[in-house]
Amino acid sequence: MARVLVTGANRGIGLQLANQYLARGDEVVAVLRDPASAGELQSRATTKNALTLLTADVTDETALAAAAATLGNK
Repeated sequence: MARVLVTGANRGIGLQLANQYLARGDEVVAVLRDPASAGELQSRATTKNALTLLTADVTDETALAAAAATLGNK
């Protein structure tokens, strides 16, 4: 089992990557800007312990640092 970080995980390619990694049993850290717009991913987060949702804009270094800090030493 690998641990992967997927940005833009609420739609499109990012969502598909997150789904594929979860399907193969990997742990996924999904980074998204607006969790309210991530309905499919939100529903998977409630059923999969291997999914962590982080809210951050990848163009904002402060937001990324804050999101990363929540992961600790996982």
